[in-house]
Amino acid sequence: MANLDILERENLLGESKRLEASLHTHLQPLAEHPRVAEVRSGLGAVAAVQLADPAEALPFVKTLREHGISGRAAGQGAMQISPTFVMTDDQVAEMAAGILAALG
Repeated sequence: MANLDILERENLLGESKRLEASLHTHLQPLAEHPRVAEVRSGLGAVAAVQLADPAEALPFVKTLREHGISGRAAGQGAMQISPTFVMTDDQVAEMAAGILAALG
């Protein structure tokens, strides 16, 4: 019950909806990068950048860490992001800029 109280008090469900939109807005331009096959977002506070070359996923996750971004390789060459609900829009923009920098 305490967890439910926190979810309600801090409006975490509303924050996840805001974060969903922010992730979509800031990550979608990455789809134009030649190393990116697709950006998946718009379903909750989770997003993925599908790399054109699936073999790059694990090395790319390591490169992201050098840019201060935590993600994980998932599926066939995707890099998944699952930020906290309290991440600000500015932090999402900073994360997207870091991903772009890691893509080179």
